[in-house]
Amino acid sequence: MGLAAVSRTKRKRQERNLKKIGAGYTWMVPLSQAALAFSKKQGQLAQFYAQQGHLHTEKIKEANARAAALILDQKNELTDENTIDLHGLHVTEAIEALESMLIGKTDPHGGQSRKGCKCISVVTGRGSHSRGGKARIKPAIVEYLKKHDYRFTEPHPGLVKVFL
Repeated sequence: MGLAAVSRTKRKRQERNLKKIGAGYTWMVPLSQAALAFSKKQGQLAQFYAQQGHLHTEKIKEANARAAALILDQKNELTDENTIDLHGLHVTEAIEALESMLIGKTDPHGGQSRKGCKCISVVTGRGSHSRGGKARIKPAIVEYLKKHDYRFTEPHPGLVKVFL
């Protein structure tokens, strides 16, 4: 690896760490304060900080859900109604989005497809932008489909076709 690549990698790592310290990990402060208060046998103070930590955690979950919905909307703005693009989502968010689409496309009484829709295309990506370049969404989607007895094919590395 050349010097430029090493410095880029180091800079990216530093940027990630700054983001974690600056925004993403503020919820840990009340939880660590709760642990400290608990160790000093200050029960009420520990309970207060624990509640604050849990409130921060809930706010983070809500913000993540809003972000996932925005990403999903933007990615699928120009796709047809039988295609879903899951790029940019976390694995759990991708599975929830696929599950929601599958429920909307099948008849709840018999599992038959609605409106003549015979299959849907699920764009998962190949994992090129995942940590280590290893796909995370596609294997989880394939596992979900197998678990729920859906028939599917994988015509391309970043695409799964699900038959309804």
